Order: sequence, then structure tokens, then C-alpha cells
Amino acid sequence: MTESTLDTYAADALSEAFAATPSFDAPIPPPEIHQGVITGVIWVENTNKPGGRFSVGLKSNNSGIEADYAIFPPLPFVENIYASADSYSTEAPVNEETGKVGISESASYARSIHNNQGTATLQVLMGIARAQGHTTTLDKPTTIDEFATVLGDLLGGTEVVFTRSVDQNPNDPAFAGVLRVRRIMEPEVASNPKRMRYYEKNGYKIAWS
Repeated sequence: MTESTLDTYAADALSEAFAATPSFDAPIPPPEIHQGVITGVIWVENTNKPGGRFSVGLKSNNSGIEADYAIFPPLPFVENIYASADSYSTEAPVNEETGKVGISESASYARSIHNNQGTATLQVLMGIARAQGHTTTLDKPTTIDEFATVLGDLLGGTEVVFTRSVDQNPNDPAFAGVLRVRRIMEPEVASNPKRMRYYEKNGYKIAWS
């Protein structure tokens, strides 16, 4: 019996076995909202392409779960955190295989690092930390790794509220039921009736209730 014949036999036999066993829908957990604390920040470099992500560590004060929030800065910032504005492309890339239009480097920078309105992800997190009296005495960073170290020194121990939910259309179906951190907010959200009604209305599991 050849190897290919064995493979076919195994596949057929397993198909018959599965046909005789129960089948259930994959569980999709509801979105959650937690009170928590930022435990630190590290820089994680990509293994298969240039770039990487800031990984913001989080721990729930309510359930004790640990999670991380990923921030993906554009490549010019990764290569030089003091790159000039003209280093960032304003052209949105297009995936050759899917035709999907992505986000430009300048828009990515404005969304994740810094913008004139103060609403970029890092600006918001730094604002929450400073409002709680957090500071850093580390030297001015010169590289992306040093930037992550200084950022972690500033943000570590900051009280926050964070949400988790599943991907609506995950690229990998295996992650369809995996909760991911979607947003980090100021801790006052937990005592804001209007904000909490919004989360209750949208089916969030409130970890402290």
C-alpha cells in the first residue's frame, strides 16, 4: 500500500468517524469591558517583513486576565522615530491579490502616533498616564526599541478601562472566537452612566458587575 493510498484511506476513515460524532457551532463570546492597568510596553519586530508593533500589556482588575493591545506604526517611524513629514507616503497601498485598499503611511502615523487633534492612540494613552501623575526620567529615545522602553516607563501602572471583542471577519477562521483588545480608555469611563449604557445596549459583558 503506497503512502498516497494510506493518506486517502485515513482521510476517508476520519470522514466516516466525524460523520458519526456530534457537531456544534463554534462558541462566539460576547464583547467585554474591563477595569485594568497597563503592565508595560515592548517592541515586537516582525519576523517575515520589515516593521513590527508596540505590544501594550494589560491586566484586568476584575478577572485577572492578561491581554495585550497592538499598535502598528508605519515603517518610516520604525526606521527613524524622528523622520520628517515628507518621509511618509500619502498614497494608500492596494493589495495586488485582493484589490483591497489599505491605509497610507501618513494616515497610519496620524492614527497611531501623533496628530494635530491629539487623538492618535499613543497620544491618548500618554494623556491618560500623565493625568494620573505618571512621568518618565529616562533619556530621550533614539531608536524604536528605546522609544518602547520610555513609553513603557511612562505608561506602566496606568489605570485604564479596556474593551475586548472578536473579529467580525477574521482572515483565519480559527481566530473567529478569540477576544482581542480593541480600545483603551480613561478609567472614568467605568463611572460614566451614559458611556456604560452604550456598552450595555451593545451587549458587552461588564467585568465588574
